[in-house]
Amino acid sequence: MQTLVQTQKMDQLEQEVHELCGEVTILRAEVEKLTSLVSLLRVTKDQPLCPRRLRQQVSRQVILQNQAPRKFIPQNQVP
Repeated sequence: MQTLVQTQKMDQLEQEVHELCGEVTILRAEVEKLTSLVSLLRVTKDQPLCPRRLRQQVSRQVILQNQAPRKFIPQNQVP
């Protein structure tokens, strides 16, 4: 039979696992963004572009990246 202390400890561990899963999701999204930026840099390195066109490409990429959700809020917390 579990004691109250053991139950509270399990609840804390479950909450911590839930929060860590959210952080892993955020990290994966950030790695995908960085990967796409590196790909963009490779393309721009290999193909000479005028500075204006390069800025437009980078601006589009940044806009697309900023549209992704960034913050994980645990279920029991109100933003």
